[in-house]
Amino acid sequence: MRRPLIIILLTLLCLSCLKDNKINKAERSLVWPLKIGNYWKYNGVVGSVGGGSRDTTALILEIDSVTYFEGHEYYAAKGFYDQWYRSAKGETWQANAAGDDIGLIAKNVNDQRLVIYSRAGTYNYFTNGATFNGTLTRIASSQVVAINNYNCTSTEEIYVSEGGDTVQKKIVYYSTDKGPISYKYFGNAEAPGSSNIYQVLQYTIDSLYVQD
Repeated sequence: MRRPLIIILLTLLCLSCLKDNKINKAERSLVWPLKIGNYWKYNGVVGSVGGGSRDTTALILEIDSVTYFEGHEYYAAKGFYDQWYRSAKGETWQANAAGDDIGLIAKNVNDQRLVIYSRAGTYNYFTNGATFNGTLTRIASSQVVAINNYNCTSTEEIYVSEGGDTVQKKIVYYSTDKGPISYKYFGNAEAPGSSNIYQVLQYTIDSLYVQD
């Protein structure tokens, strides 16, 4: 009687170890690996209200500087010095240049969709840079999407005006330990602030260099 009981206990222990290893691996994985010298090159496409599109200039993100907020290292990419980023334990955080607005921008999640950040404030329209007051909500998704041979999960940023309309949206697709693979921006170039939004810009990875 004792032998079957021991076998059952050992089986349960092994299953528990496998589960813990899976969780630990997810926690160790980096949504966006940040080291000076890492870079990502994207091809850009501009969309239009009629559904047409045209190529635009390439976007290159290269991590080239580091600073400290609240005792943590934050990294910046060329051209994005007003925002700083930190990755650890399956999460990526963003801080503004003053370090007084720090929030999650990406997270490895087990749930299909999970709100990871929400804040009311003043934001800029993607299409013309004008400001508006509203609420930004970030939602991380566990759904896997294949983009250029990279398996990606995503974070959706939804911008809602004070009047309750969704006036723009951004979706960033991340591949674990490789970083952001694609950016999609939705808005209205002809009428910023309109709830009638469409895809206005997309960047998709062309090449990348990530250090181990």
